[in-house]
Amino acid sequence: MKRSKRIVSLIGYHCTVIKKSGSSRFEGLIVGETANTVLLQTWKGLKRIPKREHLFEVVVGGVKFIANGEDLVGRPAQNLKRIRHNWLKRS
Repeated sequence: MKRSKRIVSLIGYHCTVIKKSGSSRFEGLIVGETANTVLLQTWKGLKRIPKREHLFEVVVGGVKFIANGEDLVGRPAQNLKRIRHNWLKRS
């Protein structure tokens, strides 16, 4: 059975962050993550961005992933447990 690959933690990925209700965009490296925010290192400095209000566009191995911030809310450890729980339910 082929399973889709999911990103559990965003730390270390270069991404573009797009605000849902406007046209503002930030681009940089994600250096930190909490349950509700992402810490982005841009060329202007560090920016703390709330997950709920943004879309995250991450390129991994030549494949572009677009994640809704609402789906990323929660600590990375909680997200891993949620994914593992869903895998066990399918088996």
